[in-house]
Amino acid sequence: MATSKPTIFFLPGGFHTSWIYDTVRNILSDRGYATGASDLVSVGTTDASVGMHSDAAHIRSQLVQLIDEGKGVVLVAHSYGGIVTSNAVDGLSVQQRTAEGKEGGIVLILYLAALIVPAGRTFLSIVPPSPSQRKSEVKSDGFLTPKDPLYNFYNDVEPSLATKAIAALRPMSPQVLRDEVKHEPWKQGFEVGYIFTVNDNQLPIDVQKTMSSQFPDGSFSANLASGHSPFLNIPDALADVIEDGISYVFKKRPSA
Repeated sequence: MATSKPTIFFLPGGFHTSWIYDTVRNILSDRGYATGASDLVSVGTTDASVGMHSDAAHIRSQLVQLIDEGKGVVLVAHSYGGIVTSNAVDGLSVQQRTAEGKEGGIVLILYLAALIVPAGRTFLSIVPPSPSQRKSEVKSDGFLTPKDPLYNFYNDVEPSLATKAIAALRPMSPQVLRDEVKHEPWKQGFEVGYIFTVNDNQLPIDVQKTMSSQFPDGSFSANLASGHSPFLNIPDALADVIEDGISYVFKKRPSA
């Protein structure tokens, strides 16, 4: 696995579907990487009981399929997708798999402007209490919709692409706010890294830095001069830092 390129698997954040990664996936494909992506089951559902744990189980099943084929996987998780990822990967690191005499595993988790929530906490526990400060709104049917997505998600995205992205947003089940985080991969031997978006209106850079401070010393990090959606704004630069993260980990643990 140390000499072959890993599969790069992308997970979107709240309200989004996986089309947002099409451009960066094509860039990485041209560089010789296999890629994958998945939608979240909580996005676009009409079932209010579908929550974060449902998302995590859905993503885990896809990761297990790749890993059981002996593949090394780099997982790129955006925004709310960070919480999902943390709860989807227990026992799937390449180190854990190797110790069990198995091939394949997660080589690296890259949290992209993502939420890092400690075990025992919920998404709701980190949401600002004031409605004026929240970045989502509750519809009359109880489902969540994004507040001012042009400003919060796409402030630096080309206007026609931002319009397309806004039209593609979907409501989310409110259960995602209430499901409790169970796992902290950064405390379980996983290689983790954080990609900061320094011009982010949705998740300000100081919040990103506070959350990522939970990671072990020596974890990979990179800064992108972008708002919350670098996969739309600067996909080439995002592809570059993903490759940088992979190189960093392989140099750090050449036997991974």
